[in-house]
Order: sequence, then structure tokens, then C-alpha cells
Amino acid sequence: MARTVHPAFLISAAALAQAAFSPDAAAQFQVTETYDAPAVNPAISPDVEPAVPGVQSTLRSVIQHINTQPAGQAFTVTLPSGTFLFTRVGAGEDSAVSGDIDIHREVVITGSGLGVTFLDAGALGDRLFDVRAGVRVRFETLGVYNATAIGGESGGAVRAVAGSALEFDQCELSMNSASGGTTARGGAIDAQGSLSATGFCNFYGNTATGIGGAIYLNGAGILDDCHFYVNHSDRDGGAIRTTSASPSLRVTNSSFDGDSSGGSGGAMNLRSPAEIDSCVFMNAHAVAVGGSVGLLGASVRVTNSTFLFNRSDSGGGAINVAGGGDLFAENCLFEANSSQTSGGAITNSSVCRVGHSAFIANTADALGGPELGGGAIYNFATLELTNSTLSGNACPGGLGGAILNLTGGNASLTHVTLAENGSPNGAAIHNGTPSGGATMHLTHTIVAGVPGSVDPLVMGSSLPLSSLGYNLDSDGTAGLAGPGDIGGTLGAPVDPHLSPLGLHGGPTPTHILLAGSPCINAGNVAFSVDPAGNVVTDDQRHEPRPQGTPDIGAVEMHCPADFNLDGVRNFFDVADFVTAYNNQDPRADLAAPFGVFNFFDVAAFIALYNAGCP
Repeated sequence: MARTVHPAFLISAAALAQAAFSPDAAAQFQVTETYDAPAVNPAISPDVEPAVPGVQSTLRSVIQHINTQPAGQAFTVTLPSGTFLFTRVGAGEDSAVSGDIDIHREVVITGSGLGVTFLDAGALGDRLFDVRAGVRVRFETLGVYNATAIGGESGGAVRAVAGSALEFDQCELSMNSASGGTTARGGAIDAQGSLSATGFCNFYGNTATGIGGAIYLNGAGILDDCHFYVNHSDRDGGAIRTTSASPSLRVTNSSFDGDSSGGSGGAMNLRSPAEIDSCVFMNAHAVAVGGSVGLLGASVRVTNSTFLFNRSDSGGGAINVAGGGDLFAENCLFEANSSQTSGGAITNSSVCRVGHSAFIANTADALGGPELGGGAIYNFATLELTNSTLSGNACPGGLGGAILNLTGGNASLTHVTLAENGSPNGAAIHNGTPSGGATMHLTHTIVAGVPGSVDPLVMGSSLPLSSLGYNLDSDGTAGLAGPGDIGGTLGAPVDPHLSPLGLHGGPTPTHILLAGSPCINAGNVAFSVDPAGNVVTDDQRHEPRPQGTPDIGAVEMHCPADFNLDGVRNFFDVADFVTAYNNQDPRADLAAPFGVFNFFDVAAFIALYNAGCP
């Protein structure tokens, strides 16, 4: 039997549907034209050609119409695919009639796809968007190109005032600029309010004659899956510049490649608290300090990140820490960074704490003064290194192949391995200079050199170094005389029996201890304590420490029967040993005479394998 519905109920349902959906329908606009024209009567509609049937709307006319609507409502603007050319020249007005498009209401502007919808402001002679009111504006799946803020103005593509919220998702902002002197800032974005950019956002070739080649941030910022390439500022922050008023910045899963600045921070100049996680900084260049990151008066935490091939014409090829700032770096790799003066990877004049990290093949040229150097680190304040490796760093013409600690520097090294670094003036460490003394405390640390090198490992005016016990001083030049210290002489250095540098588990490269190393089980758990007084419970690879008695150095000796370091003793360990033995890999050189691969090495492995793991 068919059911019927009373007509009164039908009317009521229709009214309910209208009440539910009409506001949303009214809030949605579809742009139909790719050219640039204002609305004829924006208070009535976004139509730009009333004589033509239907509504012909441009992005400018739609925003003009939205600006006339009551505040408190959110609007959505959808753009078709294609290239939108903005040509309505005329800066200096705030109604979106000409020049930049002024936005006074909350709006979401959505393109048809990244690489499909292009907004080109090359003929506008102005920035493209000016977010004038304290509202939320969101851009999705589109690109903004060739916009420019001139005459020292800010925000080449978008300027947003204080109290606003600016969001980007799957957007590209490229070849935008802020020009006209040192006051110009934010080649792509000037965010005085909050900023969010997520979902694969690209910033390419943006420039500022002032600061912040791509982004100038005065509010809170969240950047995830963003990619910055060859952005430039004539002053600070080739890609990003924050201010001391910014409450926070978080950057995750992002990359910076080829950004540059004429001042500090080839990629980023940070003046406010920041967190950086799982990012890559490479090929950045700063004329002043901080090849990739210049940190001034800010507390910055960097984790799980890589700094590669960055360079500074002054100090800190990768990072410069200054102005009362505080850097904490964890699980980071600093490789092949360089400085023309000091600190191939890091220059620190404030507070720098590093853990579970590696400094590999960084260089300092030591140009311009007699007390410069530090192939990896140049320190004259508070430096704490824990569970870290410094290997292959160099300062051929200056002081300290790995570390130069000078003039008031207070450095602490806990479970650190220094190996194969090079400088004629302290192949590993130079501590103290004629202009001022320095202090360096070591515990459970290996100070070793390049095999066969005659350069002293440690030099400086502040010697001996201060031993907190249980270190290996290969050639004795550190003068360590604490409990459990192992020392050699220049003529008869102690070999720590380290493997070649490699990925031996964990996030960063390490030298593991080979069989026969005097560092194995040579520590003391009571002394295995970091500068904060915490017992060290793991090694650089995050493997548990101790495994029995603590080992000296950044890496705790693994079970020797677990040859491939996968945590299980099985056939694959045998296969890995056979491969290493056949390739004359030093890992397979398990028995004396060391340097010779023969039956005794095979017998030693068989004995270890049969003995099992603890």
C-alpha cells in the first residue's frame, strides 16, 4: 500500500531544506572568466558584463562582491583550470577595484589543481592579495606567480594583517618578489597573523630586497610538506625570516635547496621559538653567518634533520647560534658544510646541545684572522655533545680539525667519538687561544686521528683537557689523567680499533668498535652521565647502554655474533661475515695480526657465533 505525505509536511520539509542549505549555496561562487575585470555593481552581484546573459565573474569581481556581504559568514570561491592574467593596474586603494585584490571577509579560494590553475600577476605591478581584515583566508590547489610588492612594500604575493589567519594547501608560490630597499619583506608572503602551509606547498625563486625571501612571519606558523628552492633575500632569511614577536614556528617534513641571503641564514633566520623536524637543508648560502640557519635570541629544536653542502662566508656553515639563543639538535646529520671563517657546521656563541648526531666532512677555511677554525664546530659559549660522532672534518689552515673551543668556551663531551679529523693545529680539538682560555670536560670519549698522521690530536693554550674519567686519548696530547683514562703518546698512539665510518644502525653514520678495541667494556656506569646529570641509557644509534659495562665512545659494542646488527643471531650473520671477509672489510678482521685476513679471523667469528649473545 502506497504511503502519502500530508502537503503541510512537504512544505515544512522544503522550508527546512532551504534553511539548511541556502546559506551554503549563497556562500559559494564559481569564477567563469580568466581575465581581470571589476564588478559593475559589486553590492548586487559579481557580474562584469551585465549586457551578456548570465553572470560573467572574475576572481576580482567575486572578491569585490564578497567584501560587500555581512561579516561573520564564510565564502568559497572555485576557480577553473587555466591561466588567470591580472592586469588592473593601480595600487593604493583598498576595495579590490585595481592593483592588489583586497580581501575583507573569510574566504576559501580553491583552484582545479596544483599545476592546473595559474594566477599570474606579472602585469599587475602589485602584490596579488591583500588580506585587510582579521579574517581567515585559505588557498587550495593553485599557483601564484610573478606578483610583486614595490616601493619597499611587503608580501610579494600575499600580505595578511595582524589578527588574520592565512592558510595554504597544495599551493605553489613562485617568482614573486618584494622590492624597493631594505624595508621590503616576504617575497611571497608577509604574515602578520597566523600562517599554515601544508599538503605539498612549493616556494620557488621568490626574492626580497629586505628580509624573508619567501616568507616573513610575525605570527605563529605551521609548515608541513613544504619545499623551498632558490629563494633569496638581500638581507636575512633567504627562504624564511621570523620576528621576536612570532610566538612559534613548526616546520616538518620539508626541504630547503639552494636558498640564499646577503645576510644571516641562507634558508632561515629565526628570531623566535621554533621546532624543525624531519627536514633537509642543502646547498644554502649566507654571505654572513649561518649558511642554512641563523638563530638569534631564539630557542630552536631541530630533530631528525639533515644539513648538507651548506656554506657561509662567515661563521657556521650550517647553523649559527647567537644573541642568547638556544639550539637543541637530536638525530641530525651535518655533512660537507663549509665556512670561510669558522665552524664548518656550527658556530655557537650562546647555548648549543647536540645528541645522537654526526658531523661528517665539514670544513672551515679560517680566512681573515689568527684564531679561527673548527672544521665542524666553533664554540665560545656553552656546548654539550652527547652520543655523537665527529669524523673527517678539517681545518687545514686554522685551529681544530673538529672543534675549536676558545675565549670563554665551556664544552662538555659525553660518549663522543672524534676520529679521522684533520688540522695541523689540533687535528681533533684546539682548546683555548692566546686571546682567552677555554674549558672542555670529557667522559667516555674517544679522541683519535687519521691513521699514520703526525699532527697532534689536541692543541691549545688551555691544556690539559678536563677529564671526568674513562676516555681514550690516542696520542696523549689531551693530557687526560682521570680515572679509567687510556692514553698513548705521539710516538706510540693507542689504536681504538674503529670500523670505517658507515651506517651501522641508527639514523646517523658511526664508527663501531671492532674486536680487540681497548674501548670495549672500559667505561664505568657511575661516570656515564651527561652534563645535566642524567645517566646515559643508550648510544648514538639508540641501542641500549650499557650492554654489560659501558663502552667508551658514541657507540656501544653490539653482540659480536650479531654481525649484521639486526638484533638476531642467525644464518644472515654468517652470510654477512663471509661477504665482509671476502671483501677484506675491516669488520671481519677479528683476530691478530690485525690488518691480515686469514683463518684466525674465521675461527674467531665461529667462536663468537657459537658463544651466542648475552
